Amino acid sequence: MLWYMLFVMLLQPAKIKTPEEVYMQKPIKLVKIMPDTSSNPEDSSLVFIGYTQKALVIYARNYQKGKINATIKKSDAEEINSGEDVFWVILAPNGKGKSAYYIVVNPLGTIYDKMLTPQGIVEWDGDVKTKAEKTEYGWNCLLVIPFSGINYSKTVWGIQIARRIIEKSELLALYFSNDIGSMYELADLSLDFNYIKKDKNINLMIIPVVRFENVYDSVSTKWISKIKGGGTLRFKEGENTLMDITGYPDYSELPLDLKKFSLDRLPIEYPEKRPFFVEGMGYYKLPRTLIRTRNIEDIKYGAKFYTAGTNNEFAGFYVKDSTFEDVFFNRFKYHILKNSEIGVFSLLDKMGYNVVSFDFGYNFQKYSTTVLAQRSSILNTDADLTYASIEKTGNMGFTGSFSFTDIDQGFLSPLNIVSYNFDGTREYTGTLGYIRPLRVFKNTSLLGLSIHGEYLYDKINNTTLSKIGNITANLYLMPYGTGIVLERGELGYLPFRDNTYQLVVGSAFYVLSAWKQFMCTVIYGDYLGGHLFNPEVSINISPYGFNTGMDVFLVRSPFDSLYAVNFYGEYPTPVKHLLIKPSLTYVNNMLAGLEEVNMNIVFLYEPDYLKGIYLAYQRRMERQSGGNSWQIRSGKLIFKIQWGLKAF
Repeated sequence: MLWYMLFVMLLQPAKIKTPEEVYMQKPIKLVKIMPDTSSNPEDSSLVFIGYTQKALVIYARNYQKGKINATIKKSDAEEINSGEDVFWVILAPNGKGKSAYYIVVNPLGTIYDKMLTPQGIVEWDGDVKTKAEKTEYGWNCLLVIPFSGINYSKTVWGIQIARRIIEKSELLALYFSNDIGSMYELADLSLDFNYIKKDKNINLMIIPVVRFENVYDSVSTKWISKIKGGGTLRFKEGENTLMDITGYPDYSELPLDLKKFSLDRLPIEYPEKRPFFVEGMGYYKLPRTLIRTRNIEDIKYGAKFYTAGTNNEFAGFYVKDSTFEDVFFNRFKYHILKNSEIGVFSLLDKMGYNVVSFDFGYNFQKYSTTVLAQRSSILNTDADLTYASIEKTGNMGFTGSFSFTDIDQGFLSPLNIVSYNFDGTREYTGTLGYIRPLRVFKNTSLLGLSIHGEYLYDKINNTTLSKIGNITANLYLMPYGTGIVLERGELGYLPFRDNTYQLVVGSAFYVLSAWKQFMCTVIYGDYLGGHLFNPEVSINISPYGFNTGMDVFLVRSPFDSLYAVNFYGEYPTPVKHLLIKPSLTYVNNMLAGLEEVNMNIVFLYEPDYLKGIYLAYQRRMERQSGGNSWQIRSGKLIFKIQWGLKAF
């Protein structure tokens, strides 16, 4: 194994004239690194690497005796990361420790392409060509990564190539790493840059949007027809320089948020989905958020610009919103040393919430440990935010993290509410985890143990706002798994006589792929002076490729008596690139005596990025529990055309 590691550290792929010539290169065999290690796994992968003058080419021959599990057909679906057989590449073309490209493909040829940054996975729309096919021995995949689509420097690159077999819970990799998803623990990749010819990839696009609406007015109880227009002017050079000027953008094709129960009774932090903010998020994302873009709900017009060089990155956003009016934020980041970076962030708005922030990050590669720090201040006031964290990651053995956050009174703003619910506080969080393989019935399983604690202190009143601690044990014998959590907490910010809880959480699951799985969770125990009973069942199935999911949960507590059903799906049609995505949420709040239904069905025809025709129907209805008639609260029938036109 040690000799193998030295070999991949000196990886020098062959120069080829066409992508097809990669099949003739000498293959490299991936080694198994989870749940145990082996240089000769039963289900192996042979990887062929080469590069033309215009692209890096990677071909994988994946041997698999068991069933191949893949159901995701829509590009960039998050579920591909957790529940599919996949092959992926991490490429750091500016050197290890700097932002890296993360490219995943499943046996159906579905691609998921993002960027890895110290703050996590963020959006990247790469022009990567993929092809995959099932074979009698398993499945193959081909990735062609154009040099014009990535930002690179003439240095030694970092690379990791890996494969996951979900049914066996196995990970195979090119380079034996303690952290398979790290952008630091990578093999070296050496290329001849005199051979590479990077084409100028400059695009100017006009993206008009026309939307026809039929909107229900709950006051007049009539449907009102409207025609709305908007669009975006986009300049793009490669994949790391972009400028958008947008007016009255529309995001009606995005999926609705599914109903969830909040155990701590605070607002749920739903993720940002709108492309205007998601694209370039890696450039403005901080260790601790200062702006929650989902709070900017009604964009009239805006502009954004971001660019990245070898050692620096910059992003700037301006938004005209109906609530906040003018909002401007930007961030500059610079890599000062290997595995380290500093950042400067500023936020200005018309309401006078003006913030400047400095952050720093460093990765100790030898120990798979990252240190982050941030200091943010509101201009012309004494309100500051101080944050520091340390985190050790890894596939096996011990992992852990600790963070400290100090927020002065007056720091909270409508622009970051939900991300922060209190100011004038000091917060400590810590987690210690341990993962190791076990032999169960001649199969290798994984045992995961963790201890977690968090403490929130009110600096102004010298009181405890909340303290929570739990112990977790999980056993994975793929495709099965089970877990138990023992949790105790005190929610001092609630105005109840008894604000403590002691809960047991039991869970079990069966996972073959993202759309072939069953999960069951039950939460039970003492909760805020009474008892909590919260069972939840999730089922995802894919009969004949029709991906269908349902989530059902019940909540019984001193302050809740409700059950909810979330239904969602993703259905292909005989027409290429045309998908039907229905969703329905039903909530029966028995304590309030109210039933609510949210329906949404979208027909999406998306032949390419930023090109699409959408037909969406949305309706929200309510009635008194047990009543006979439903009352329409809101409704929309939307027909939208968005078609990017290249000017050059």
